[in-house]
Amino acid sequence: NARAFILCTLLDELGDEPPSVSLNRLATTYLAFLAAALNDERGRFRNFMSHGRLWREEVGSEDSHGRAVWAAGTGAGRSRNVGHRNLAKKHFEASVEAIVGFTSPRAWAFGLLGIHEYLREFPTTPELDALRSVLTRKILNIWDEYSSADWPWFEGSLTYENARLSQALILSGLWMSHPRALEIGLHSLKWLGS
Repeated sequence: NARAFILCTLLDELGDEPPSVSLNRLATTYLAFLAAALNDERGRFRNFMSHGRLWREEVGSEDSHGRAVWAAGTGAGRSRNVGHRNLAKKHFEASVEAIVGFTSPRAWAFGLLGIHEYLREFPTTPELDALRSVLTRKILNIWDEYSSADWPWFEGSLTYENARLSQALILSGLWMSHPRALEIGLHSLKWLGS
């Protein structure tokens, strides 16, 4: 649902005025799921729902939470639908802080992508600037730990959503004027594509 909401928001941004009814309806459905998935008490998104519409867990995985934060940041920063933008902003702000305590590099990357999207619309947010710096540093730290001339990567293996780590550093490098983040993001993406 998070990825589908991101796609709908980006497609709407490319489309004509006003957005198509079907695209708006889809975006509303995906965002409604994300809104229901947020466990307000924990500031964490749930991930799995039963056919009976009951949540299977109190909190989802770190990665699913990160993707939901990315989606909420995208809605807050890009949606042309005011209701979507306001709801996404509310859920982004309620959930983004949790990522700093995570151990998943992909969750850090998804969180950074969400932060960058959110800051497109709300650029003067010192708390997010600080969080962006912390998450960027976390990804650079694992680069320093794992990468070598023969293995220019953030971890000991390639798994899934690999390019998101590079993408997050590229955006951090550009938005924060952080040359090392930009250089490593581009270098890792080039190596990944070879």
